[in-house]
Amino acid sequence: MDRLTVRDDGSFEILERIEGGKHQVSVCEAPPAVLGWATGFLPEPRNNPQIGMANMRAIMPALQRAKAAPVAAPGLSFASVSLPKQQRETRVEKNMNAEEIAREIVAWIAEE
Repeated sequence: MDRLTVRDDGSFEILERIEGGKHQVSVCEAPPAVLGWATGFLPEPRNNPQIGMANMRAIMPALQRAKAAPVAAPGLSFASVSLPKQQRETRVEKNMNAEEIAREIVAWIAEE
């Protein structure tokens, strides 16, 4: 979510950045709502592969010359490492009370 605008009638408008550098605008008539805040008004550039590759040309040689740094915590080990799941599921629920929402969130966390 990039911007949340509360209207005079109690409804609110949500501006959300979605894939492909596009935005989605949603309007909710009234609370309650569960929202996740990502960047807000932070000046994050849109994903531009050409700029990223140009930056990497300057960054990679510097990284290759960098010396290894010791890990601050001796004896630290990792049982497993994996990339986070890349999935996006947006669902609009109009008639759910807070208790049902909380139950779903707890069930979703327990699955992971």
